[in-house]
Amino acid sequence: MLAVAGRPEPLRPASGRPRIQAVSAGLAPVVALAVLAVPPVLDRDPSVHTLAEPLASAKAAASVHGDEVTWVWEHPEAGSAGEISVAATDTGALIHGPRGVWALDSRDGSERWRFQPVGEVLWSEPTPDGERVAVLYRDETGADHEQRSVAVLAADTGRPVGYHRIRDEADRLLLTDRAFLQVEESGRFTLRDHESGEATLYRRDRGCAQTGAPVIADARILVPEECPPDEDDAESAEEESHQLRVLTEAGGTYGRREIPGPVEQVLSAPDGWAVVVHYGGDDPGVLAVRSRNRGVTAENLPTEPGRVVPVDGELLMHTETDEDTDQVEYRLERPVVGEPGGDIPDTETVDSLVFATPAPVPESVAVSPELFAGVRAEGPDGNEPAVLLVGSWGADGIEVPLDSAAEGLAPDGSTFGVALAPHAIVVSGFSVGDRAQVIGVGSGAVS
Repeated sequence: MLAVAGRPEPLRPASGRPRIQAVSAGLAPVVALAVLAVPPVLDRDPSVHTLAEPLASAKAAASVHGDEVTWVWEHPEAGSAGEISVAATDTGALIHGPRGVWALDSRDGSERWRFQPVGEVLWSEPTPDGERVAVLYRDETGADHEQRSVAVLAADTGRPVGYHRIRDEADRLLLTDRAFLQVEESGRFTLRDHESGEATLYRRDRGCAQTGAPVIADARILVPEECPPDEDDAESAEEESHQLRVLTEAGGTYGRREIPGPVEQVLSAPDGWAVVVHYGGDDPGVLAVRSRNRGVTAENLPTEPGRVVPVDGELLMHTETDEDTDQVEYRLERPVVGEPGGDIPDTETVDSLVFATPAPVPESVAVSPELFAGVRAEGPDGNEPAVLLVGSWGADGIEVPLDSAAEGLAPDGSTFGVALAPHAIVVSGFSVGDRAQVIGVGSGAVS
């Protein structure tokens, strides 16, 4: 169990709703952890861990869509500007920074629980289902101040689920709903159960060689591999083949997805159904596959980075820019099931979204089957204020100038972050003085 400073103090409970999943455009779900020097002693108690009461069982249903800043959360510590990022859980919003992790009620921005260990927080992330949060930190309770530990917490209450020591040589973590991966610099990895810590070492498949880092697809783990020629197949007896090997959370082989060339990048939707694969070789390209079923669902997709992003519900988001007008259009596309053994049909357009002002592609994007949200750091001329782009698919997009909507807050110079949390769109990247600020955009009065 985790050590708690004093008696855990329950915070005000809040009702929840099913999580709206979000993805970041153009980013593979692999998080590299920089090994930093031991930070200076923070101006706070050695350890702080508060808990919240369990959420009510009733879940809200409809997606949030608004253009008003309804709440502002201020970081409790000076010097935090430019340090934090945001993510969505199934019950609210998660604030991450080197000083700790805070869980917010996304209806009004109030704090539900916080976890501030003794040592710098290196990384934290919700599980794909949004029900748990894993926190990797430099554990300074040891004599050498270099021990790394992982705390796994319930997302709604902050209750400890598991606590584990980590090998120093592990420089990345990946997270499934019930396991986390310690990934070494070579790409080899070990799976460990959230609760028991039981470890399973990745083993290569039938003489194949791992060619890239693993990628999480909900409860599946995708591993790029290169395999030797099939001596029984005369046509491929001299050719190496390429595949995505699909593993379960326990480390067993679930299946294999054949890829035409060496895998260069893999992007997965949060629910794991839609997976976009960039591959190289003599005839490079981009295709879409499923993590849970065999077969290619779309091929000949645009090859430019970030042009195609997988979305929950086995959808793909395409980004198109008109070269004459600089107008940016976002489209939701659905793969079409073809005849067995036949050609793969083109995807069909489900909905689209266009914003009135021609502008550069946003630097941060979150998307679900219902909503789109992105932060554009500057306008076409490079000197306009930051704008939040919000829209429901099939409707007109809304542009929210953040200098007026978030009056009194200033960009802190970091990359804006955006997350689709229940009841609000949550945006980071602001400050007042040297304190970080986070805003919630939805409907209602500012708390």
